[in-house]
Amino acid sequence: MSSRPEQSPHRVEFLSDGVFAIALTLLTIDVVAATKMTEPGQSLFDHLIHEWPAIIAYPIGFTTLLVIWVNHHRIFQFVARVDTGLLWINGLILLLVAGTPIPTALLAEHVPGPEEALPVALYLSTFVLIPALFFIMWVYAEWRGLLSPAHDPLGFRGMKWIYLGVAIWDGVALVLGYFGSVLSLVLLFASFAAIASPGSASRVVERLRLRRSGTAAPRLDESRGG
Repeated sequence: MSSRPEQSPHRVEFLSDGVFAIALTLLTIDVVAATKMTEPGQSLFDHLIHEWPAIIAYPIGFTTLLVIWVNHHRIFQFVARVDTGLLWINGLILLLVAGTPIPTALLAEHVPGPEEALPVALYLSTFVLIPALFFIMWVYAEWRGLLSPAHDPLGFRGMKWIYLGVAIWDGVALVLGYFGSVLSLVLLFASFAAIASPGSASRVVERLRLRRSGTAAPRLDESRGG
């Protein structure tokens, strides 16, 4: 019997997709509650204008979680099998994903406002830790031989670097949040825009790395998953 029990990643993907689906759904709770709390004599239009932070927080939270899901899906396109260590790392990622509605709700409640610094810091901390864990997951899976580069060899080599870069970038945004919440949130959303298509981002990063080293990038099928 093998001392390294490994299994197909499909069950892990099913569980992960379920957690993402629940987290995305939970984001609607505050929006639904906000639309029902109309003051006596207040018009619906005035009420919705007053509740704009909660309403805006929903598409922002949904989009950021969607980007995280796209990147999680992209990573598992390369995962050929899983072991216990990878399950635990993935579990930590899902812990943060499931908790994302909490800092999102705090953001909607307190931004803008005099107490916005803490909600912004909590929100940013979540999105520093998730790409950092993506990087750790990739390095661990690579070390354990759980990955297969066949899906996209060029993008495969650039994957871990985009998550390391995003974690550092978001960490800088977190620090800058002390000086201004708006700036830190803009930097955060810029990092999400950069990895909205992780396949393209990883191929660009790898080409730049090869160019700096003077090595020609291999000609590969660019139509593979993004």
